[in-house]
Amino acid sequence: MIDKTGVRHTTTPPPQRHPDTRAVSDVVGYVLVFALILGATMPILAVGTAELEDRRDRVYITGGERSMAAFAEELDAIRRSESRGGTVVFHTGSGKLTIEPTTTVTLEQVDSSGRRVGMHVTRRVGSLVYGLDDTASGYESGLRFRTDNTGTVRRGAPPIVTGGGSTDRTVVTVVSMRPVDGATAPTRTGTVRVRASVVDRRRLELPESTVDPHAIRLRIDSPRAATWADALGAVDGVTVDESATTPAAVVATFSRDATVSVRVVIVEISLTRIEARMPLPQGATTGSE
Repeated sequence: MIDKTGVRHTTTPPPQRHPDTRAVSDVVGYVLVFALILGATMPILAVGTAELEDRRDRVYITGGERSMAAFAEELDAIRRSESRGGTVVFHTGSGKLTIEPTTTVTLEQVDSSGRRVGMHVTRRVGSLVYGLDDTASGYESGLRFRTDNTGTVRRGAPPIVTGGGSTDRTVVTVVSMRPVDGATAPTRTGTVRVRASVVDRRRLELPESTVDPHAIRLRIDSPRAATWADALGAVDGVTVDESATTPAAVVATFSRDATVSVRVVIVEISLTRIEARMPLPQGATTGSE
Protein backbone atom coordinates (compact mmCIF):
# COMPACT_ATOMS: atom_id res chain seq x y z
CA MET A 1 0.00 0.00 0.00
CA ILE A 2 1.40 3.53 -0.93
CA ASP A 3 0.70 6.43 1.42
CA LYS A 4 0.35 10.14 0.51
CA THR A 5 4.11 10.65 0.56
CA GLY A 6 4.68 7.91 -1.97
CA VAL A 7 6.15 5.45 0.48
CA ARG A 8 5.09 1.83 0.03
CA HIS A 9 4.05 -0.04 3.15
CA THR A 10 3.66 -3.81 3.37
CA THR A 11 0.86 -5.19 5.62
CA THR A 12 1.54 -8.53 7.25
CA PRO A 13 -1.64 -10.53 8.05
CA PRO A 14 -2.02 -11.78 11.65
CA PRO A 15 -0.84 -15.32 12.23
CA GLN A 16 -3.57 -17.94 11.68
CA ARG A 17 -4.69 -19.65 14.86
CA HIS A 18 -4.99 -23.45 14.89
CA PRO A 19 -7.47 -25.19 17.26
CA ASP A 20 -5.94 -26.52 20.45
CA THR A 21 -6.01 -30.31 20.00
CA ARG A 22 -4.54 -31.05 23.40
CA ALA A 23 -7.89 -30.72 25.21
CA VAL A 24 -9.56 -33.00 22.68
CA SER A 25 -6.81 -35.58 23.07
CA ASP A 26 -7.18 -35.52 26.84
CA VAL A 27 -10.95 -36.10 26.61
CA VAL A 28 -10.48 -38.97 24.16
CA GLY A 29 -7.87 -40.47 26.45
CA TYR A 30 -10.17 -40.30 29.45
CA VAL A 31 -12.96 -41.94 27.47
CA LEU A 32 -10.69 -44.76 26.33
CA VAL A 33 -9.40 -45.37 29.87
CA PHE A 34 -12.94 -45.39 31.25
CA ALA A 35 -14.03 -47.82 28.54
CA LEU A 36 -11.13 -50.14 29.35
CA ILE A 37 -11.97 -50.04 33.07
CA LEU A 38 -15.66 -50.63 32.38
CA GLY A 39 -14.91 -53.47 29.97
CA ALA A 40 -12.73 -55.19 32.55
CA THR A 41 -15.15 -54.62 35.43
CA MET A 42 -18.50 -55.60 33.90
CA PRO A 43 -17.64 -59.32 33.38
CA ILE A 44 -16.47 -59.50 37.00
CA LEU A 45 -19.69 -57.87 38.20
CA ALA A 46 -21.76 -60.19 36.00
CA VAL A 47 -20.01 -63.28 37.35
CA GLY A 48 -20.32 -62.00 40.91
CA THR A 49 -24.03 -61.29 40.49
CA ALA A 50 -24.65 -64.76 39.04
CA GLU A 51 -22.79 -66.36 41.94
CA LEU A 52 -24.79 -64.35 44.46
CA GLU A 53 -28.08 -65.32 42.79
CA ASP A 54 -27.04 -68.98 42.69
CA ARG A 55 -26.08 -68.87 46.37
CA ARG A 56 -29.36 -67.19 47.27
CA ASP A 57 -31.35 -69.81 45.34
CA ARG A 58 -29.49 -72.62 47.14
CA VAL A 59 -30.47 -71.04 50.47
CA TYR A 60 -34.12 -70.92 49.41
CA ILE A 61 -34.02 -74.52 48.16
CA THR A 62 -32.56 -75.71 51.47
CA GLY A 63 -35.08 -73.65 53.42
CA GLY A 64 -37.92 -74.98 51.29
CA GLU A 65 -36.91 -78.58 51.96
CA ARG A 66 -36.76 -77.89 55.70
CA SER A 67 -40.21 -76.31 55.58
CA MET A 68 -41.51 -79.34 53.67
CA ALA A 69 -40.08 -81.63 56.36
CA ALA A 70 -41.88 -79.54 58.99
CA PHE A 71 -45.08 -79.76 56.95
CA ALA A 72 -44.70 -83.56 56.77
CA GLU A 73 -44.35 -83.67 60.57
CA GLU A 74 -47.58 -81.69 60.93
CA LEU A 75 -49.40 -84.08 58.57
CA ASP A 76 -47.94 -87.09 60.39
CA ALA A 77 -49.38 -85.76 63.66
CA ILE A 78 -52.74 -85.34 61.92
CA ARG A 79 -52.49 -88.86 60.49
CA ARG A 80 -51.86 -90.28 63.97
CA SER A 81 -54.88 -88.34 65.33
CA GLU A 82 -52.57 -86.29 67.56
CA SER A 83 -53.64 -83.00 65.95
CA ARG A 84 -56.46 -81.55 63.89
CA GLY A 85 -54.33 -79.04 62.04
CA GLY A 86 -51.11 -77.11 61.79
CA THR A 87 -49.32 -74.23 60.07
CA VAL A 88 -46.00 -73.97 58.27
CA VAL A 89 -44.41 -70.91 56.62
CA PHE A 90 -42.49 -71.21 53.34
CA HIS A 91 -40.09 -68.56 51.99
CA THR A 92 -40.20 -69.34 48.27
CA GLY A 93 -37.86 -66.67 46.90
CA SER A 94 -38.13 -66.85 43.11
CA GLY A 95 -39.76 -70.29 43.36
CA LYS A 96 -43.41 -71.21 43.82
CA LEU A 97 -45.59 -73.36 46.06
CA THR A 98 -48.36 -75.41 44.43
CA ILE A 99 -51.01 -77.98 45.30
CA GLU A 100 -50.96 -80.47 42.43
CA PRO A 101 -53.98 -82.83 42.00
CA THR A 102 -51.97 -85.37 40.01
CA THR A 103 -51.98 -88.50 42.21
CA THR A 104 -54.67 -91.13 42.83
CA VAL A 105 -54.55 -93.93 45.42
CA THR A 106 -56.71 -97.04 45.02
CA LEU A 107 -57.11 -100.02 47.37
CA GLU A 108 -59.16 -102.88 46.01
CA GLN A 109 -59.95 -106.56 46.38
CA VAL A 110 -59.06 -108.70 43.37
CA ASP A 111 -59.57 -112.32 42.36
CA SER A 112 -56.90 -114.67 41.02
CA SER A 113 -57.19 -113.16 37.53
CA GLY A 114 -56.70 -109.61 38.85
CA ARG A 115 -60.29 -108.50 38.45
CA ARG A 116 -61.82 -106.26 41.10
CA VAL A 117 -64.37 -107.83 43.44
CA GLY A 118 -66.43 -106.22 46.18
CA MET A 119 -65.90 -102.66 47.35
CA HIS A 120 -62.82 -100.53 46.83
CA VAL A 121 -61.41 -97.16 47.87
CA THR A 122 -60.16 -94.56 45.37
CA ARG A 123 -58.99 -91.14 46.50
CA ARG A 124 -57.35 -88.31 44.61
CA VAL A 125 -54.59 -86.99 46.85
CA GLY A 126 -53.13 -83.55 46.39
CA SER A 127 -49.38 -83.05 46.39
CA LEU A 128 -47.83 -79.98 48.01
CA VAL A 129 -44.79 -79.08 45.88
CA TYR A 130 -42.21 -76.31 46.27
CA GLY A 131 -40.21 -75.75 43.10
CA LEU A 132 -37.32 -73.48 42.16
CA ASP A 133 -35.54 -73.90 38.81
CA ASP A 134 -35.03 -77.65 38.27
CA THR A 135 -35.32 -78.57 41.97
CA ALA A 136 -38.51 -79.48 43.82
CA SER A 137 -39.43 -80.86 47.22
CA GLY A 138 -42.87 -82.14 48.10
CA TYR A 139 -45.30 -84.19 50.16
CA GLU A 140 -47.75 -86.70 48.71
CA SER A 141 -50.07 -88.79 50.93
CA GLY A 142 -47.44 -89.41 53.56
CA LEU A 143 -44.43 -89.68 51.24
CA ARG A 144 -41.92 -86.82 51.17
CA PHE A 145 -39.73 -86.50 48.07
CA ARG A 146 -37.08 -84.35 46.39
CA THR A 147 -36.57 -83.90 42.65
CA ASP A 148 -33.57 -82.39 40.85
CA ASN A 149 -31.82 -82.86 37.51
CA THR A 150 -30.70 -86.35 38.56
CA GLY A 151 -34.21 -87.67 39.32
CA THR A 152 -36.58 -88.06 42.27
CA VAL A 153 -35.67 -89.63 45.62
CA ARG A 154 -37.86 -90.36 48.62
CA ARG A 155 -37.42 -88.88 52.06
CA GLY A 156 -38.72 -91.30 54.67
CA ALA A 157 -41.23 -94.14 54.41
CA PRO A 158 -44.87 -94.31 53.24
CA PRO A 159 -47.67 -94.39 55.85
CA ILE A 160 -48.02 -98.18 55.90
CA VAL A 161 -47.60 -100.23 59.06
CA THR A 162 -47.56 -104.03 58.92
CA GLY A 163 -48.36 -105.53 62.31
CA GLY A 164 -47.83 -109.25 61.88
CA GLY A 165 -47.98 -111.62 64.82
CA SER A 166 -51.18 -111.65 66.83
CA THR A 167 -52.47 -108.41 65.26
CA ASP A 168 -52.41 -109.89 61.74
CA ARG A 169 -53.29 -106.45 60.41
CA THR A 170 -51.71 -103.97 58.00
CA VAL A 171 -52.69 -100.30 58.42
CA VAL A 172 -52.64 -98.11 55.32
CA THR A 173 -53.30 -94.40 55.76
CA VAL A 174 -54.32 -92.31 52.75
CA VAL A 175 -53.83 -88.58 53.31
CA SER A 176 -56.08 -86.78 50.83
CA MET A 177 -55.25 -83.08 50.56
CA ARG A 178 -57.43 -80.58 48.75
CA PRO A 179 -57.37 -76.78 48.41
CA VAL A 180 -59.65 -75.02 50.83
CA ASP A 181 -60.91 -72.66 48.12
CA GLY A 182 -61.66 -75.46 45.67
CA ALA A 183 -59.12 -74.26 43.09
CA THR A 184 -57.70 -76.88 40.76
CA ALA A 185 -54.02 -76.12 41.32
CA PRO A 186 -53.47 -73.00 43.45
CA THR A 187 -50.00 -71.49 43.30
CA ARG A 188 -48.38 -68.91 45.57
CA THR A 189 -45.04 -67.09 45.59
CA GLY A 190 -43.15 -65.01 48.15
CA THR A 191 -43.66 -65.83 51.82
CA VAL A 192 -46.55 -68.27 52.09
CA ARG A 193 -48.43 -69.55 55.14
CA VAL A 194 -49.66 -73.12 54.64
CA ARG A 195 -52.49 -74.15 56.93
CA ALA A 196 -53.74 -77.76 57.14
CA SER A 197 -57.11 -78.62 58.70
CA VAL A 198 -58.82 -82.00 59.06
CA VAL A 199 -62.34 -82.10 57.64
CA ASP A 200 -63.10 -85.84 57.74
CA ARG A 201 -61.78 -89.26 58.73
CA ARG A 202 -62.97 -92.57 57.29
CA ARG A 203 -62.10 -96.21 57.93
CA LEU A 204 -62.57 -99.43 56.00
CA GLU A 205 -61.55 -103.02 56.69
CA LEU A 206 -60.53 -105.30 53.81
CA PRO A 207 -61.42 -107.94 52.89
CA GLU A 208 -65.13 -107.68 53.40
CA SER A 209 -66.79 -110.46 55.34
CA THR A 210 -68.84 -111.40 52.27
CA VAL A 211 -65.90 -111.47 49.85
CA ASP A 212 -63.02 -113.91 49.59
CA PRO A 213 -60.50 -112.10 47.40
CA HIS A 214 -57.26 -113.54 46.15
CA ALA A 215 -55.37 -110.40 47.26
CA ILE A 216 -55.71 -106.80 48.46
CA ARG A 217 -54.11 -104.57 45.84
CA LEU A 218 -52.72 -101.08 46.15
CA ARG A 219 -52.38 -98.92 43.05
CA ILE A 220 -50.87 -95.45 43.02
CA ASP A 221 -51.11 -93.37 39.85
CA SER A 222 -48.51 -90.63 40.19
CA PRO A 223 -45.82 -88.73 38.26
CA ARG A 224 -43.53 -90.14 40.96
CA ALA A 225 -44.55 -93.80 40.52
CA ALA A 226 -40.92 -94.98 40.49
CA THR A 227 -40.30 -93.25 43.82
CA TRP A 228 -43.42 -94.86 45.28
CA ALA A 229 -42.25 -98.26 44.02
CA ASP A 230 -38.93 -97.78 45.79
CA ALA A 231 -40.68 -96.72 49.01
CA LEU A 232 -43.23 -99.57 48.96
CA GLY A 233 -40.53 -102.13 48.20
CA ALA A 234 -38.80 -101.18 51.45
CA VAL A 235 -41.89 -102.00 53.59
CA ASP A 236 -41.99 -105.47 55.10
CA GLY A 237 -45.09 -107.35 53.97
CA VAL A 238 -45.62 -105.27 50.81
CA THR A 239 -44.75 -106.75 47.42
CA VAL A 240 -44.43 -104.54 44.34
CA ASP A 241 -45.85 -106.15 41.20
CA GLU A 242 -43.12 -105.32 38.70
CA SER A 243 -45.11 -106.69 35.77
CA ALA A 244 -48.02 -104.32 36.43
CA THR A 245 -45.94 -101.27 37.43
CA THR A 246 -45.33 -98.55 34.84
CA PRO A 247 -43.64 -95.12 34.86
CA ALA A 248 -47.08 -93.64 35.60
CA ALA A 249 -48.40 -96.16 38.16
CA VAL A 250 -47.13 -98.60 40.79
CA VAL A 251 -49.03 -101.73 41.82
CA ALA A 252 -48.41 -103.68 45.04
CA THR A 253 -50.07 -106.33 47.19
CA PHE A 254 -50.03 -107.10 50.92
CA SER A 255 -48.63 -110.49 51.81
CA ARG A 256 -47.93 -110.45 55.54
CA ASP A 257 -51.28 -109.84 57.25
CA ALA A 258 -54.77 -111.18 56.56
CA THR A 259 -56.52 -107.84 57.19
CA VAL A 260 -55.82 -104.44 55.65
CA SER A 261 -57.22 -101.51 57.61
CA VAL A 262 -57.64 -98.49 55.33
CA ARG A 263 -57.75 -95.12 57.04
CA VAL A 264 -58.58 -92.07 54.93
CA VAL A 265 -57.80 -88.62 56.32
CA ILE A 266 -59.21 -85.70 54.31
CA VAL A 267 -57.28 -82.48 54.87
CA GLU A 268 -57.99 -79.02 53.49
CA ILE A 269 -54.97 -76.88 52.66
CA SER A 270 -54.94 -73.09 52.42
CA LEU A 271 -52.06 -71.13 50.88
CA THR A 272 -51.90 -67.51 52.04
CA ARG A 273 -49.25 -65.03 50.98
CA ILE A 274 -47.98 -62.90 53.84
CA GLU A 275 -45.53 -60.04 54.20
CA ALA A 276 -41.98 -61.31 54.56
CA ARG A 277 -40.22 -60.34 57.77
CA MET A 278 -36.85 -61.72 56.75
CA PRO A 279 -35.11 -61.50 53.34
CA LEU A 280 -33.89 -65.09 53.45
CA PRO A 281 -35.45 -68.27 54.80
CA GLN A 282 -34.46 -69.16 58.33
CA GLY A 283 -36.19 -72.55 58.46
CA ALA A 284 -39.83 -73.35 59.01
CA THR A 285 -42.30 -71.78 61.34
CA THR A 286 -44.78 -74.37 62.57
CA GLY A 287 -47.68 -74.64 64.93
CA SER A 288 -50.16 -77.33 65.78
CA GLU A 289 -53.78 -76.78 66.56
